[in-house]
Amino acid sequence: MKPVLPNEVITGQHENGYSLATIVLSVALFESALNRTAYVRNEKRGGPDYFKEIAVDKELAAQVEEVFAVRNVIAHNHLWEAKITWFDDNPLKFAEPPTLREGYGDNRHKNVIVPETRKSRILGLNMFPARIWRRDAYIALKTIAKGLNGIESTDRRYFYLSSYHFRFRRNTRTFSEVTDLLSIPKDA
Repeated sequence: MKPVLPNEVITGQHENGYSLATIVLSVALFESALNRTAYVRNEKRGGPDYFKEIAVDKELAAQVEEVFAVRNVIAHNHLWEAKITWFDDNPLKFAEPPTLREGYGDNRHKNVIVPETRKSRILGLNMFPARIWRRDAYIALKTIAKGLNGIESTDRRYFYLSSYHFRFRRNTRTFSEVTDLLSIPKDA
């Protein structure tokens, strides 16, 4: 299907749903890799902040942090309140900037969000759940693939993914090959 570009408030229902699921599942895969890495290294840590400690590439670690933040926006029920306007010939627009309701979600997003745009600083990921679309999912997948490659390149015992192949576009490919083939749509 062709991408459904988001307006200021929302993207298409299918675009949004599949994108949300893709981000949550890709982060679950990465968390599994981090926990296995901690286990193999006989360390009691693991979890999202562990990658910042073990990553050789600190810029990549900051990008992964943004993917974890957008996953948390999705999975930890961040509730935004907004006044929205629309007219027959115009898409949905915010009548005033939306606000994140106090007491919902977690604080991870505060380190990465640009409040005026509701996007992450480095990767430009939408942090407003209804606006998350294919572009955000593709960027998240590519970032997670780089993180997994970083873990594997340190020591294959940590998480050896490159030996596995998957069917994608009628061919058998590695996870990294699949993510390399994703063409990121222009931002809306």
